[in-house]
Amino acid sequence: MTVRTTLTKWVSTLVAFLLVMSFTLGTSAQTLVWPGDINNNGQVSKVDILYWAVARGDNGPERDDTGTNWDSYEPAADWDEDYLSGLNYSQADADGRGKIANNDRNAIRDNYMLTHGTVTPDVFMVGDPNTDPTLLLVAQNPNVYPGETVTFDIFLGDSQFPVDHFFGIVFTINFESDYVAQNTGDPWSPDAGEVDLLSNTWLNGSGSSKSRSYQYLREDDGALDVAFLRNDLGQNSGSGQVAEFSVILEDIVFLDDVNTCFTIDEIKLIDDNMVEYPVASSTECITIMSNSQALTTQNTGLVPSEDVASADDKRGETEETKGALEDVEVIMPETDIEEESIRVKLYPNPSAEWMQIDFGSAAENVEQITIYNQWGVVLRQLDIAENSQQLIDIANLPSGNYYLHINGKSGRKSVMQFSKAAN
Repeated sequence: MTVRTTLTKWVSTLVAFLLVMSFTLGTSAQTLVWPGDINNNGQVSKVDILYWAVARGDNGPERDDTGTNWDSYEPAADWDEDYLSGLNYSQADADGRGKIANNDRNAIRDNYMLTHGTVTPDVFMVGDPNTDPTLLLVAQNPNVYPGETVTFDIFLGDSQFPVDHFFGIVFTINFESDYVAQNTGDPWSPDAGEVDLLSNTWLNGSGSSKSRSYQYLREDDGALDVAFLRNDLGQNSGSGQVAEFSVILEDIVFLDDVNTCFTIDEIKLIDDNMVEYPVASSTECITIMSNSQALTTQNTGLVPSEDVASADDKRGETEETKGALEDVEVIMPETDIEEESIRVKLYPNPSAEWMQIDFGSAAENVEQITIYNQWGVVLRQLDIAENSQQLIDIANLPSGNYYLHINGKSGRKSVMQFSKAAN
């Protein structure tokens, strides 16, 4: 009995030693610091913002080599705190200066989405809407026109399934990028779409419950990464609306109503110890209303800013129309030599269904356009109400060559030729 007890203790000690060595070897392979990649999965992402927030304010030994350039750095000696994953807090010290502060968060901003080595995708706990809180997206107006701003209310939890133990949450809003206006600003402060935290809510109240938000627009992916974080360590509980999401739709022509959806996924909700809790995702769809009829009848100021293609390819430039979008200079023959010529654009040319004329600054000088066939027969006349753009429906015309007469208010005229392609 004594021998078996001794053997059992020896085996237990050996197993414990091997586990410690295995853990040590496993974490030692992750000791190089890549500024911003705090969880060391090979890519800087929204999840790293959670790691930074939990460790914010902590102190420890400085690195020998400081800086936040995208490169590997030899780590400092271990700090006193570890994450649940076993990584040391020193991984969050992106600049190596011995304190986790805003400059370390800026390293995430500067190096966002950069990768190194083999990328291990972040893992997200999938919630069940029948048992877990939902991160819910609700459109304030589900029927909108091109060029308008659509706003969604964002709810986190409800009275039946409230949120407990909130310290921070990250998630992604996915959308069809073809229908969203091009972003011209900083992706960390996008002008095409943004999420605003509401004040005086259970998540963003006063004092210790104050929160902040971060967002990054991955325009090419059709995705907006979002983070909500408490300002201080601690936990909130509650439910209800917490934010609004607004996005500007592309200002283009739709020949038919278009349905498009916005989805929230890749959700990670944690408490201040980085324990994760499940949250269910959601999808909200809207209808972008056809504006072709309104454009041709001049009942709205909505005008397309993109090329008009065929019904099978309503957006962008087709192979057939490439190269047909250059400026066309139209010289009014009955003008004095000092008068400026009018520059307009006519595209796509040829076209099967729709053509658009861009008058630019000359719009105020144009009164009417007339379409003639090749035998000089008038087919259509359209009055111009000083709009800079005019959409023309040519779907019912037989294929062939036609002439567009531009009539100026002063009596001047000019002629442009276009081709009607077969439907």
